[in-house]
Amino acid sequence: MNCNHIINPALWGKKREVSGTMQWLPLAQHLEDTGNVIGQLWYHWLSNGQRRLIECSLSKHVDAKKLSQFLGCIHDIGKATPVFQFRKSPSNSKDLDIALKNKLANVGFTNIDDFILKATDCSSSHHTITGQAILSKAGVPEGICAIVGAHHGRPLDDDSVYKNNMSKYIDHYYQSESESENSKLWQKLQNDILAWALERNDFSNVNDLPEISEPAQVLLCGLVIMADWIASNENYFPLIPIEKDLIENQEERYKKGWEKWLQHGSKDVWESLNCCSSVSELYKHRFGFLPNDVQIALYDVISQSKEPGIFILESAMGSGKTEASLIAAEQLANLTGRSGVFFGLPTQATSNGMFRRVENWLKSVNSDFQGEIGLRLVHGKAELNADYAHLPRGMQNMNDGCESTSSNNDANNNGVILNDWFTGRKTAMLDDFVVGTVDQFLLASLKQKHLMLRHLGLSKKVVIIDEVHAYDAYMNKYLEESLIWMAAYGVPVVLLSATLPAKRRKELIKSYLLRGLGFKWSECNKSNVDFETNGYPLITYSDKNCVKQKFIENDKSDNKSISVRKITDDNLHESLVSKLKSLLNNGGIAGIIVNTVKRAQEIYNACVDEFSDDEVILVHSQFIATDRVRKEQQICNMIGKNAHRPACAIIIGTQVLEQSLDIDFDVLFTDLAPIDLLLQRAGRLHRHTIERPNSLKEPILYVLGTSEIYKFDKGSESIYSKYLLMRTQYYLPNVINMPQDISRLVQIVYGDNPLELQEDLNDAHAAAKREYDSDRNNNESDAETYRIENPKTEIGRKSIVGLLKNPIVKESDEFACAQVRNSGESIEVIAVKKVGSGYGTFHDCKDISQNIDDVEVAMKLAQETVGLPWMFTLNSNRVEETIAELERIRKQKQFQNWDDQPWLRGSLVLLFDENNICKLSKYRVAYSEKSGIVCIKSLEEDRKELKGE
Repeated sequence: MNCNHIINPALWGKKREVSGTMQWLPLAQHLEDTGNVIGQLWYHWLSNGQRRLIECSLSKHVDAKKLSQFLGCIHDIGKATPVFQFRKSPSNSKDLDIALKNKLANVGFTNIDDFILKATDCSSSHHTITGQAILSKAGVPEGICAIVGAHHGRPLDDDSVYKNNMSKYIDHYYQSESESENSKLWQKLQNDILAWALERNDFSNVNDLPEISEPAQVLLCGLVIMADWIASNENYFPLIPIEKDLIENQEERYKKGWEKWLQHGSKDVWESLNCCSSVSELYKHRFGFLPNDVQIALYDVISQSKEPGIFILESAMGSGKTEASLIAAEQLANLTGRSGVFFGLPTQATSNGMFRRVENWLKSVNSDFQGEIGLRLVHGKAELNADYAHLPRGMQNMNDGCESTSSNNDANNNGVILNDWFTGRKTAMLDDFVVGTVDQFLLASLKQKHLMLRHLGLSKKVVIIDEVHAYDAYMNKYLEESLIWMAAYGVPVVLLSATLPAKRRKELIKSYLLRGLGFKWSECNKSNVDFETNGYPLITYSDKNCVKQKFIENDKSDNKSISVRKITDDNLHESLVSKLKSLLNNGGIAGIIVNTVKRAQEIYNACVDEFSDDEVILVHSQFIATDRVRKEQQICNMIGKNAHRPACAIIIGTQVLEQSLDIDFDVLFTDLAPIDLLLQRAGRLHRHTIERPNSLKEPILYVLGTSEIYKFDKGSESIYSKYLLMRTQYYLPNVINMPQDISRLVQIVYGDNPLELQEDLNDAHAAAKREYDSDRNNNESDAETYRIENPKTEIGRKSIVGLLKNPIVKESDEFACAQVRNSGESIEVIAVKKVGSGYGTFHDCKDISQNIDDVEVAMKLAQETVGLPWMFTLNSNRVEETIAELERIRKQKQFQNWDDQPWLRGSLVLLFDENNICKLSKYRVAYSEKSGIVCIKSLEEDRKELKGE
């Protein structure tokens, strides 16, 4: 049924004038295009699991595909109002506006100029609001109305918004406040659109339409947004000349448009195939080795699950959890109808390290699937990752008109490609396979515009989250909320950790089962579960409403006894350097992991005075991003798996060395840290089976920063709780048997057992406990500010109205990610160096100031970012002062052309002189490729402080 023959063709949906050419698209045509696109997405992009969820979330047995098409056909009904039709064109083209007014006049509308002159508060009646009001008045179920009201990315805060709008601005809907010929004509046009959308999709009237559960509304809204964006892309669905009234060949238009999108979007919906007859054969096929006991156990419990949900795998560092989770993803995708994977990690560095491993796995997967599937790395510095940058693209450019290069992709990368359409900030999670920082998962719980797209992308996938122990109380609240929503969508989740406190393990399971799936704890079968167990390795998982556990017997050959020695470290680090010289007399690789950048730099300076420059490497967060990536890669090449190890090296770093990097030290020094993180660090000690110097054949962990009176380094206490540091030191044994001691130590440190201390120390422990509990409660409370509420899964109980009430105020990725992490204020700048009369990067030392209009130059410059040290973000006043000073630098004439480059627009800049030094606030800031940023308070400021000025 041709829309143009039912809906008045005089209504416009899109209009523009460029270089004197006037173009438009009838509203009827855009609705037809969107309905067609949704139909294609339903069958050729959604996963089976998503379709099943939507089908089971309707109050009536209807064709869910046709319901989704109905939403596409009705989503812009709010544009069939005078307040929209008589608005000015974005280009302020009077001729275009007159031409379109004439079309409306020719079908019977009168007094158009009077309305334009007299109508007030037109911006209050956005077409999403008027659309929701029109449909509600017509008796359409509230869930459907809410989707239409939310299709620009944010649901209305309350039903009263559209009700009050229609009551206050009735002329915005019908051109007059009382019944008139114009008002009758507007009502007829709106009724015609609704009648056409119903009939086109085989609904006889609005009573045939179902109510929809809240989770399904979110997904359908995301689908409408996605379809609307595709149908609004003029490369796929072009506008027509103003002289033309309609498009006759609808089938040709939608087929051409869809084919063009496929060249940039997803060509194939991945299906996990059972291509191997046994777990051993599968591991050999995917990775070239046979599975270990942990990997076999996870495979077996998933194979035996009927309705798999959440799986928590606790196993030692280096035990193959990554490969186990990827095979689990294949199994779970097959069992639950998912067509992709999200792999979340704590940091950008760990995400980068994981990307190549996932890519290699995916090449093997696709050699069986024989399709074309998209892979994406998502974090703020993804473009720096060489593996990601070299991934073949589905198209060279969205707008260049070139044909697909997919014929070369199969040969180059086994059909694993980068889909251009998903490159945008809000569309990245819609791609098939995504590796990124855990923030991308936590953002599923943040009140942020277009959240529905993130949920649509995640609900298509199996979710894997690594290093679950690494997240604090604040982040854990966002993690739990995201898990709850995944459960509501039926998304299987795999959580990986070296080990978890028993309480945390239970909280994660309960979040998924109770608040996500809607079970009561009393209804859950827990008869074979001991949440307090010290059993290790351990899998705790859900199968429908049953909670189960699988304890895995340790392979004795994997056992390792680590000697623990507490040593003191003086301010000049002389005793530490002396110990290093003794231990490395005959060569070897020593690791030093400390809690603060300042300590790492001090120890580095002490070491380079005694060892050669080539033998000492420093890595931390305050290096320029390109330097840090290079250093991390250098370290992996030196001491990663199968690396060609140097004769002697000392690698000094902060927490980046403890997470997910597959590196191996002969001997390790570490600052005292909470026991789970200390064990994580110890996992980098003798990680692989290799030849070592005779004096370092036995693994020894030297622990710095302990204190008989439990007074710790202020920097360590500011990062970690004094309470956990006290309990870790108290229970730290002289020997750690890995992996069998891991769970026991974590449970006892994170438990409530009293410590047998002197009275004054008992008081200190009690005070530290009160502070720890208070901080945790405050963090959990703070995490509620921008977090969405739990889903209501009962059909018809709740619409998505109010889902994003009181959202975050800024749309940037940086601001959004900062809301799901409790890391305090941070300031990131682009670091440049004076070169002649201009500036350049620290690496090239070439003047690039006149080449900023070159996209490649701008993109490379945008990668030269660095985070400023703590003294510039000490409190809100210091942050404001620092940003104000940086903005003054940014306004200098030589940086004004940055505003013309998307890569640089809005960035702050720090300009160093030829000697790599600059002055910022009260400090001289120096940069070195070996030490990173170093800040020294100026002598003048020191004198002022001494004088009390």
